[in-house]
Amino acid sequence: MSIMSDFEMRDMGVFRRALSLGAGFYLCFLLSFCFASNGRGDCLRNQETAIRKRLGEVFFVGQTHEQMISIMPTLEILFSFDKFQNRYQATIRDGCGLHSAFSVYLNLDLNGSLSNIEVTKTFTGI
Repeated sequence: MSIMSDFEMRDMGVFRRALSLGAGFYLCFLLSFCFASNGRGDCLRNQETAIRKRLGEVFFVGQTHEQMISIMPTLEILFSFDKFQNRYQATIRDGCGLHSAFSVYLNLDLNGSLSNIEVTKTFTGI
């Protein structure tokens, strides 16, 4: 004698089918994301090097706030100032894919002079 009725057994079958379909869709999404970024590591590395080189050519440690502001329009990068972090920041889409970009930070010291430049890779899943 079965503890679960036929109706409950059919519901379990539907539940299992739905669970396996959901797992299948998740696996397909995960694999497509992995294949979409395949082979793009060199592209990212090359662009990061180029960005660091370009920023290093125009900005230098100790540069004044006014000098930095006058140079920024020539770079064609949209910087915004974060007064809480005391830095300029920008996001550069890399062109290697939809899910990656570079974050650029121009950190200032207490006197308003450039203290260091950071370039980091950022990735999103969406």
